[in-house]
Amino acid sequence: MTLSGEIYSFEEAPLYQKSAETYIETGIDIFDLKNKEAIPNVSTSSYPHAHSIVKLLKRVKRSDKKYRILECGAGNGIFARHFLFACKKEGLLDKVEYLISDFNFRIVKDLRSRNLYQEFKENVHFKYLQLDLLKIEECCDIKSKPYELENLDLVIMNYCLHTLPCSIYKKSSGQLEKLYIEFLEHSDRQVQVLKEFWMEEKKVRFEAKEKKYRDFIHSIADSYKDEQKIHFNFNALESLDQLFEKLNPNGFIYISDIPTMDFDSKISYRAFAGAIAYIINSQLISNFIEHKNYWDYIHNDFILYKHILSKSEPSFQFKKALKENFELNNPCVLFCEMISAMKIFVSDQSHRAYKALLNEFISIDDVSVYSKLYQAIYYMKIKNFKKSKEFFDQAEKENFFNTCPVHQHRKKLDLYIEREQLLKNL
Repeated sequence: MTLSGEIYSFEEAPLYQKSAETYIETGIDIFDLKNKEAIPNVSTSSYPHAHSIVKLLKRVKRSDKKYRILECGAGNGIFARHFLFACKKEGLLDKVEYLISDFNFRIVKDLRSRNLYQEFKENVHFKYLQLDLLKIEECCDIKSKPYELENLDLVIMNYCLHTLPCSIYKKSSGQLEKLYIEFLEHSDRQVQVLKEFWMEEKKVRFEAKEKKYRDFIHSIADSYKDEQKIHFNFNALESLDQLFEKLNPNGFIYISDIPTMDFDSKISYRAFAGAIAYIINSQLISNFIEHKNYWDYIHNDFILYKHILSKSEPSFQFKKALKENFELNNPCVLFCEMISAMKIFVSDQSHRAYKALLNEFISIDDVSVYSKLYQAIYYMKIKNFKKSKEFFDQAEKENFFNTCPVHQHRKKLDLYIEREQLLKNL
């Protein structure tokens, strides 16, 4: 190891720059399971998750105009695909204009070239945009022409805010001090070793670089204990500020992100395939929304924390839909639990129990690659190889970026067929 020898504020450190460069250089492959540390997004991109948001959208009053929906940080685009299918199921497809955006223009172009949305009409049901949350006013379309965001009904931010650089402060003797960081790094300076970076924190008296939020962060400092760290993502707050300006009066912002970690941990980020996910201070966002006199709904589970924000308190029907979709019957949690449960039934003799669980799974997801895969496995268990092959074909077609281990299961089908053929020839 060699010492970099330089001191950085957290949001300006090489860590963030390398992360952004990795995301741009890797493109859509950063979500591919062939990459051992692929960015995980099975739960956020799932069909049940998308469907639950569509059900909320139906509660937002709209006149004869279309619902305008912006997805920030679309990534591999699977959530957008599932969202459009959910709109079709709910009879909203011709009433939506879905704006698929990402910071990385290469990813946006990849989504288009791979015909991810071939069942839908571009510029009718959806549109591609390049959008950097740090430069929202510079949004542009697929032809690099400026595109003005306005009158949005819904902004979706799945695993998005944690990609923005943050600052870290510590309360010391009642005062806020900014933490500066000294990096130790491998001499080859490869992105893959980011997990092995070690940080030495050096306290520097608080400087009001982020002047716009200085008064706000001081106003909430009393709620923090002495020597406690405060992860202050002013870039996230600035982005939310700007996005609120783009909402119509009844619009809302939906945020789902990594569950909040221990803010006193030494490492203040996670690394996935060389890309960095910073800790999100969920409570700080809530404090900020309260400070703005906006409305905030929070729901946490073992998979995600979710914020739903709006300028004004929504209707009773909207709140009822929130409770149904995120508290009483959380389809995203059910989706993940059922995936885990179906892995238990390994033997062919378990096909009856497997089918019972599969029926429940299909009731919340009859669209995604997982739905096709588990149906293929069931028919393989009961030795209906023709039907199994049909579902494997569908699963492979749906598995756009190797986000599901379809191929390794298909190998089992090939072995089954080969074995049956050998038995016939005996």
